[in-house]
Amino acid sequence: MIHDANQGIEGFISFNEFAGLLLPQEARPLQCGKFIGEKKEGETRILRNGRLKDDDPLIDNFRGYTCLKDILESNVKSSPSKKFLGTRAKIVGENGAVTYGEYQWKTFQEVYDSAHAVASFLIKHDLCPKVINDEGAFRFVGLYSKNREEWVVSDFASMISGITTVTLYDTLGNESIDYTLDQTQIRTVFLSSDKIRNISDLKA
Repeated sequence: MIHDANQGIEGFISFNEFAGLLLPQEARPLQCGKFIGEKKEGETRILRNGRLKDDDPLIDNFRGYTCLKDILESNVKSSPSKKFLGTRAKIVGENGAVTYGEYQWKTFQEVYDSAHAVASFLIKHDLCPKVINDEGAFRFVGLYSKNREEWVVSDFASMISGITTVTLYDTLGNESIDYTLDQTQIRTVFLSSDKIRNISDLKA
């Protein structure tokens, strides 16, 4: 925002534009994306980083890593005892007032071990059978919950086992959630207890 003390607000400038004037190229933030190609029916349009040309190749690795699984396993190997995932315990007082305690931390190794156990269970019991469509072959699992420790562990379990996570949110509406479940032919959904009734009603 450009401001003149005598004349008031004269105009607005975005954070990206402002940073671009002050910071060296390598330190500037990513700019807003841009749409490329034509929109296809039933699909969202492709959004690409605004700095890339339409025909520029996408980055295929980051410091030698090609996927999030590689980054997670590298951190587990280099810093197994480092704090990674923290959760604050919910405390309900006698008067019903809710407070939260100190963060209880789990290390990279602890989180990875939990995720690996979940991944092994999914594969052993074939809870995410292969689905073949026009785009290829996939294994899907649903994830329906607010942000919490188990959400992260479940997502990492999917990464470890090569399963695609399909996130579900109440804001999508029941019709969209039902459509997503049918399109992906999901057999397994990780969810919090407050979501059980909704899923049961949808699949009844």
